[in-house]
Amino acid sequence: MKKMSVQNIHFKDQRALIRVDYNVPLDDKQQITDDTRIRETLPTLNKILNDGGRCIIMSHLGRPKGKKNPSMSLKPCAARLSELLGRPVQMADDCIGPDVEKTAASLKNGEVLMLENLRFHAVLYGLYPFRPAFGLISVKTYERKLAGCLGKDLVDAWREIAGDQVSTYARFGDGKK
Repeated sequence: MKKMSVQNIHFKDQRALIRVDYNVPLDDKQQITDDTRIRETLPTLNKILNDGGRCIIMSHLGRPKGKKNPSMSLKPCAARLSELLGRPVQMADDCIGPDVEKTAASLKNGEVLMLENLRFHAVLYGLYPFRPAFGLISVKTYERKLAGCLGKDLVDAWREIAGDQVSTYARFGDGKK
C-alpha cells in the first residue's frame, strides 16, 4: 500500500487534527527560548491552511501528571505560532469536552485552534497505552473525545485514509523527534 503524505491530500473545507511536538523550553517568565519544534511544523500547517483547510493542533508540554498547571500551558506556543503563521491562533481552555468540540466545529477555512496540553488529563498516566513522545495514540475513549473535534470517530477518520489497515494505534505527525 502506497504511503500517503500531507502533500497528497487536499484540505479545502476540511478540519485537520494534527498531533505536534511543542514540548519547547520555557524560561521562568514563560517565554519560549527555542522555537525550533514550532517552526518545523510550519510546512504542514501552511499546506493545510493554503489549501483552504482548518487546523486543530494538539500537543503536550512538560509533565503535569494529569493536573492543570498554568506553567505548562500551551498558550506561549499558540502566541509564537500565531507570530510565525501571520494569523491568529485560537487557544482552547481544554483538549476535550463539549466547549472544545463547539469551538472546533465553528472554525472557518484558514483558521487555527490549539488545544490545551494533552497531559492535563490523568488518563495519560497509565490507564492505557499512550506514547506522546512518538506521536502514537491508542484508539480508546480519550482519543475518541479528541476526535470529536473532527466531528467523527477517530477510527472512522483513519479508516478513510488507511482502509482496513487501521490497527490499535494511529500515527500523528511525521514521527521525528
